[in-house]
Amino acid sequence: MSNRLPPDMWMIIFNKLSESNNYLDLLCICVCVSKSWHLVINEFLSLLSNNPINITYPISHINILYYLIHKNNCSVDIHFSKYSTPPWNCNFEDFCVKYMLLFPYTVSLDLRENYFGSDGIATLWLYKKYFINLEYIDLSCNMLNDNACDSLAKFFNYCKKIKHLNLRYNSFEFNTDAFDKLLVSSKKLKYLNLSDNNLAIAGSTKLIKYIDGMTQITHLILKYCGIPRNLILELAVKLHNLQNLYHFDVSGSFLEKPTIIETLLSNISRTCRELILHGCNLDITFNVGVLLSKFNNLELLDLSNNGISDNKIDILISVLDNMPCIKCINMSSNYITRNGIKKLLPTFSKMKYIKCIYLENNCYANTEVKIYLYYNYKIYI
Repeated sequence: MSNRLPPDMWMIIFNKLSESNNYLDLLCICVCVSKSWHLVINEFLSLLSNNPINITYPISHINILYYLIHKNNCSVDIHFSKYSTPPWNCNFEDFCVKYMLLFPYTVSLDLRENYFGSDGIATLWLYKKYFINLEYIDLSCNMLNDNACDSLAKFFNYCKKIKHLNLRYNSFEFNTDAFDKLLVSSKKLKYLNLSDNNLAIAGSTKLIKYIDGMTQITHLILKYCGIPRNLILELAVKLHNLQNLYHFDVSGSFLEKPTIIETLLSNISRTCRELILHGCNLDITFNVGVLLSKFNNLELLDLSNNGISDNKIDILISVLDNMPCIKCINMSSNYITRNGIKKLLPTFSKMKYIKCIYLENNCYANTEVKIYLYYNYKIYI
């Protein structure tokens, strides 16, 4: 069916079924026309999107859905998130019982913002044998503590295909060896997000110990992790082993010392395409500029909130002139004046692939200048 029905035709069918609220027929048509179907299971909302790839509504025909997915060899993304205020009444075990048939076809499991703590991870471990094809798991904002790390480590060792792990904003204290086990089991990961966790000395030391073994990592996000100044340098040295690194975010880290930022930039792989250095209190010296210029494949550069003023513009121009692939530049929340932006304009105009330039919250506010820059250079100020 998916090979014969034109997209515009089945979109018409989808819209007609949406209008009639015929969820079962809608379910059938969506699964049959797509080889990679995106199922959003959300127990707390009853909304029907007009996008057939992103449907949110209570599902009562699990057996029929299982049959359709099995017959058409579809993959499933499951989202189970509750956006609510306390008390949280989110029974993850009941959820697992209800949708267990779908788990072997699930490649993406989004469990963010459920606040189920270590009990939820224990339940996940109980159903581990069903997640044989799981590749992506998001456990951000779940109040996970050190007790959850041990179950998580065992879960990752069992589910061999997991490549993407998001642990942003949890409650780890890193005082036990459970986090060590988790990092050891994470060596196969391509994406790791530890943002907004207070790694402090204990967590940072463990991360530095194991990070050089994560050779497959392409996305490493350490935004506002509370890595101490004396350990940032050690982390920077270990980055040399991450030769596949594509996206690196170390926003909010203490990089004000030239030796730290120079070591960091010297060790980041030149394969890196997206470099996020927001709020790092950088000193853009000549040497830093030379090192940044070597990232000639960079597509995104974020230098926002770093106290950059007009006296660094010449260095920035030399950096940007050596980035022919750049698509997005963020220099918001600095101290660049109208004169500084005027000097940057010729460089911006030569950028072949540029899509957006952010210069909000700098040292001027002229409406005419804003309109001119937006319409001529897609610069947001």
